[in-house]
Amino acid sequence: MAFRQLRSVRALHTTPLARQSAAEITSDFLARLTADSNGRNAGQSQANTAARGMIGSVGLRHSASEDGRRQFRPNEFAEPHVFKESDLYPTQKPRPKAPLLGPSKRVAKQIDPFFIRKSNALDHSVNPLMSMAFIDSFGRIKGRNETGLTWRSQKMVGKMVRRARAMGVIPHWANRPAPGGLGERDFNRFRGSRN
Repeated sequence: MAFRQLRSVRALHTTPLARQSAAEITSDFLARLTADSNGRNAGQSQANTAARGMIGSVGLRHSASEDGRRQFRPNEFAEPHVFKESDLYPTQKPRPKAPLLGPSKRVAKQIDPFFIRKSNALDHSVNPLMSMAFIDSFGRIKGRNETGLTWRSQKMVGKMVRRARAMGVIPHWANRPAPGGLGERDFNRFRGSRN
């Protein structure tokens, strides 16, 4: 049910699914991540399947056959009409985009850490690592389609990030702490890089 809803939402702004290898790799990766939770709670399997489908449907590579271009093979002869410009360069189809919306309410409730732990994001305003986890490299707050949070948690995360910026805990225009600033040591340890 939830998987069908995700596919219908994605069908509004993406091309058909045709990239099996990328989907299989993503599915295997997600299966390893969710292996422990599947054993304990069978109710999460549908949410895991929906998340795999949503992530697996975003393909990054296109082949010549998907773009409508002619494929040339060894020892195969081509007729002269094949080399017309309209045949060699068909009109380009739109590339698939990332999902515009986040997961459904039911799926989001099962993967949202704030909802699961019944905590409020605003309680973590002074933690720079928590705030920086929800901003991109330009310092913009990530959307719900990237975070996968519920609507309420996403709203609280936005408030948390803006509050942390106002207090000077995190920078306005980057997702790294200022050199020598609050959280730099923990950030470097967390990222695995040493100065």
